[in-house]
Amino acid sequence: MYRIMLVDDEEQIIEGLTVIINWQKHACTVVGSAYNGKNGIARALELRPDIIVTDLRMPQMDGLEMIGRIREELPHVKFIILSGYSEFEYAKKGMMLGVKHYVLKPVEEKELENSLAMIVQELAEEKEKREELEQYKKLGASSIGLQRLLILRDMLSAGMDNEELMEALEATGIELKHPYITCLSARISSTAGIVEKQPVTVRESNDATIISFQYAPTEIAVLMNHAWKSGMRHHESILRVQASLSESFHDTVSIGAGSISESVRLISRSFQQARMAASDYMSVDGGEQIIYYEQFRSRHAEYMLPEDWSAGIEAAMEQLQPEIIDAAVQKLLETLQATGGLNQLDLRMQCLNVYAAIASKLTPRQLQQLTLLAGEDILSLEPRNAIWTFEQCKSWVHKLFDSIVHLRLQHQSESGSRHIVDEVKDYIDNHYGDNLTLFSVAEKFYISPNYLSELFRKQTKITFLAYLTHVRIERAKQLLLNREAKLYEVCAQVGYENPKYFRKVFQKLTGWNPSDYRKSHSLGP
Repeated sequence: MYRIMLVDDEEQIIEGLTVIINWQKHACTVVGSAYNGKNGIARALELRPDIIVTDLRMPQMDGLEMIGRIREELPHVKFIILSGYSEFEYAKKGMMLGVKHYVLKPVEEKELENSLAMIVQELAEEKEKREELEQYKKLGASSIGLQRLLILRDMLSAGMDNEELMEALEATGIELKHPYITCLSARISSTAGIVEKQPVTVRESNDATIISFQYAPTEIAVLMNHAWKSGMRHHESILRVQASLSESFHDTVSIGAGSISESVRLISRSFQQARMAASDYMSVDGGEQIIYYEQFRSRHAEYMLPEDWSAGIEAAMEQLQPEIIDAAVQKLLETLQATGGLNQLDLRMQCLNVYAAIASKLTPRQLQQLTLLAGEDILSLEPRNAIWTFEQCKSWVHKLFDSIVHLRLQHQSESGSRHIVDEVKDYIDNHYGDNLTLFSVAEKFYISPNYLSELFRKQTKITFLAYLTHVRIERAKQLLLNREAKLYEVCAQVGYENPKYFRKVFQKLTGWNPSDYRKSHSLGP
């Protein structure tokens, strides 16, 4: 069973998740919980969970800081972030920490279980690899090269980079005698894969030992044990590794470099950083590159859509015409392609910005339906290939728009072809006495409050509240002509609970207080 830990500052949410999610269905069990980020770190180190489901906004320490601290000690823990739409911009920073699973609040059982299923599958694949390596060991590897390969894989990917493995590696003839270690992830551009002549290659010099082996079909793992701490010597050595691999495979090689470590215990972390640099921070322009994880670790760049792109979004969503949608998507991609130095993470961040721009014009209910239409993993942006390309970005955005068009056409078929603002005005005209708010009316008409406010002002030249107030006061003027109607009754009939506030609004709009208006305008003695 995979071990789950829940972190949220609201006790009822933890209790709810514990009960409503069928954890056993996914071979999971909840082993504990925490109610703030600081306590979450302590509990994670104590419980050693496989998966942590966490909120972002918490007292003492927020979710992102907690994730960063836990990753330093437990690099193989997987995370699912729970966040409300208001926290979406904040949640995107989780991508800098390698978190690729988000579930919007209020949490839908199906949505969370889908994210859980993807992570469990990933964990199962990792477990299968470890068991396969253990099986090789049990069978007894007569080849020194195979023994080295098994040990190195354990050190880099299984999180077992301890003294015992170091001793086993030394027994095969490889000694890490220099004080510093850096891990590299070298990506070969060919999709045909790598064919290595020997399991592990070792190159030694006076101040470095360079060990390399195939880690994935198009990935070479490199462990550099060196005497220098940093500087040009470090960069030049990585350049030589790149040149050597490029010559060996007759192909383009790009390298992600993890941080320099002084501890054998942190080899695995350095390799995970290298893989993140190679997959997330690599430029989308292609070519041979060397990307250092440390360059991006503290980067807080703002990923913003083109300033006038929101207008294109609005037009595309209002008019639902394929050519307008194509133009909006094409304009976005042209802008992105013209941006120099764009990397993989930037591109995926821009996709999240597109989602945020669209989400701001939808209700929570629509967002949930959009997730089901576009795919439960729409927020994960987990690249299916090593590289997230412009073509993938285009496909992703189009899928999002196609789902929006489906939702809007469905609503139009239910409500007819009238413009939504006309429908809202009719609704106000007939329900002014109810407790109407911008949010309640927006929910009724399947649109976000912000978007309704924008549309209403654009179509009528006045605000939603101004129109509602106008309708209520006009109806109140009619009711006041009946001398037998009590003032508090008129107040309630037009949707006001507080007579004092009603009198203030009435006088502001008409110049009369309600009693004087009645005396001046009603008929009869």
